[in-house]
Amino acid sequence: MRFIIDGAVKQTLKLTAADVQKLPSVTIDVSYEARGKIQKSQFTGALLLDVLNKAASSMAKARPGGSGGWSRSRVAMIM
Repeated sequence: MRFIIDGAVKQTLKLTAADVQKLPSVTIDVSYEARGKIQKSQFTGALLLDVLNKAASSMAKARPGGSGGWSRSRVAMIM
């Protein structure tokens, strides 16, 4: 599996699953509705924000709770 980030970045970034696994990991508790019932789950992994910032955008880096420069960038996952 590869992740490719291109568009409004200084250079296209290609990451493998192993590359993403080396990024800091975060665990998040989430609630969502599925089949008419509230479900609770926990997800662990790298934040998309960290992956995007690794691409060194030519614009301001994205910030939690703020606007970043990622509206003209693309992320593709190739399996």
